[in-house]
Amino acid sequence: VVDDHDAGADAALLRVPDGVSVQQAVLLADILPTGYYGARNAEIRPGQTVALIGLGPVGLCALQCAQLFGPARIFAIDRVPERLAAARAAGAIPIDAAQDPLAAILEATGGQGPDAVIEAVGADETIRLAIQLVRVAGVVSVIGVNANMAFPFPMLLALMKDLTFRIGICPVPELWNDLVPLLQSGRLRPETVFSHELPLSKGAEAYALFDARRDGVMKVMLDPSA
Repeated sequence: VVDDHDAGADAALLRVPDGVSVQQAVLLADILPTGYYGARNAEIRPGQTVALIGLGPVGLCALQCAQLFGPARIFAIDRVPERLAAARAAGAIPIDAAQDPLAAILEATGGQGPDAVIEAVGADETIRLAIQLVRVAGVVSVIGVNANMAFPFPMLLALMKDLTFRIGICPVPELWNDLVPLLQSGRLRPETVFSHELPLSKGAEAYALFDARRDGVMKVMLDPSA
């Protein structure tokens, strides 16, 4: 007999595959698929220019996934030095959000803007920036969560730009067939977003560390066996 709970488990659980580490498996549950979803929805083609807004763990996963599609350049925008350094180490061009990223990227692209923008923050201002940045006939892919029901979407600007705008909830299990082979082959190494690993018994300390943004914290892995 299969009840509703069993059916849900069949659709939303995956036995950790061979060749996938524990850290990678943790990221497969949400963050890595979300980054991949954002990159896939951006319709990146080889040789294009991409801008990525927000370099938290999801944004850094989106950066790795965007590189799978062959862009020539990725501009990575944030204001946290450690995140900008991580983006540079991953092959992106870091842009300090405090230094007018719109002007910097427009200058670097001859006034055209990037072909695609991935937004991984979810704030009103960063979604507006994504729409301002993207070139005519470009794609904006939003994976940041924005709960503002009164968000003032710039319809005229979208019209004039012939904009493709995508936003949605990531269908995590649907993307495992794409992502697991990429992890097994070493094409993706998202575990680099973990900056700290602590035992579960120090969970409160881990949350305090993350909240205070101390010690270059990016993402904390809690080990339930310790």
